[in-house]
Amino acid sequence: MRGEAHELISLSIVMPFAIALWMGGVLEPIYILLIFVGTAIGSLVPDVDAADGRIMHGKYKWVGRFFKYLVYRPIAFLTKEGGHRKVMHSLRGILYSIAIVALIIMVLLVLVVLALGVSFDVLTVTFIMLAFFASYSIGLALHLFEDMHTVSGVVWFKGGRTWNGPVRTGTQGEWLVATPYMILGVAGYFVVMEGYYLLGPLLVVVGVAIILIIVIRIIPGTGIVRSEAWNAGGMRRFKGK
Repeated sequence: MRGEAHELISLSIVMPFAIALWMGGVLEPIYILLIFVGTAIGSLVPDVDAADGRIMHGKYKWVGRFFKYLVYRPIAFLTKEGGHRKVMHSLRGILYSIAIVALIIMVLLVLVVLALGVSFDVLTVTFIMLAFFASYSIGLALHLFEDMHTVSGVVWFKGGRTWNGPVRTGTQGEWLVATPYMILGVAGYFVVMEGYYLLGPLLVVVGVAIILIIVIRIIPGTGIVRSEAWNAGGMRRFKGK
C-alpha cells in the first residue's frame, strides 16, 4: 500500500481517540499534536526498506534517511532479514524499532544535558516521550494492519501465517479500502465533538473490526495462510504488493 493511503487511514483511525482525549481534558493540545506527528511518522517507517517508499522522498526524505540508517539497517543486520516486506513488516520489527528509537532519543537528551548544560523538567519530558512513542508505536502497527489488506499481506510472527487481502499496491483498490476507514474516522470525530467521548472511539473500533472481517474473511481469494505455502506459491498465485 502506498504511503498516502497509510497516512490517511492511520490518522483517520487515531483522530477520534486523540480528539476525545483533548475534549475530555485528559491531554493538552501539545500532546495531541505529538500523537498526530508520531502516528504519521510511524505509519510510514516500515517502508524505509523500499526505495520508492513515501518516507524516502520529498518532505519526508530526511526523516526516512534517519530511520533507514539508524533504525532499519541495525535491525536488518541483527536479524539477517533485510529487504522489503521482511523484518520491518513484522511484530518483532516494530519492537526493535521502538527500542532503538527510544535509545537514540535518550542518548541525545543526555548529550544535550552534558554538552550544553540544559536542564529538563523530567515529568514533562517523560510525558512528551510517552505521547510520541505511544503514537509512533500505533502508527507502526497500523501500517502492518493496513498492509494486511494487500495481496502480499503481512506475516506478523516469524514462521507464522500470512494475512492478506485483495488490494494491489498502486491501484485504485487502495482507495476503495481507505475510503471506508476515512469515513469511519470522520464519523467518530463528529460523535466526539457532540460530547460522546467514549462512543466516538468505540464506533471506530467496531467499524475497523467489521471492515477487516469483510476484507479478510468474506472477499473471495483472501484470508490467512501459512507463510511457507505463500512463499512457495502453492496456495496463492497472484502477484503484487
